[in-house]
Amino acid sequence: MKKSLLENALNKAIILNLKVSYKSYKGYLVKDEFNPKRYKILPLDIEQEIIVFPASYVRNYMFLLNGIVVK
Repeated sequence: MKKSLLENALNKAIILNLKVSYKSYKGYLVKDEFNPKRYKILPLDIEQEIIVFPASYVRNYMFLLNGIVVK
């Protein structure tokens, strides 16, 4: 996915689907503070782990607020 499409979802609650995993991640998308080329999901559920990934791993995401899917 292009970085510009991913930047639109920064600091918003989304459901994220990655190319390397068939699992969906629900949480807030933020930039990784240690590596500016990577992003991470801060999960809404405290039992899930924080996932760090580059933009190229993203298949699509959906905004929780309005349900718009971005591919």
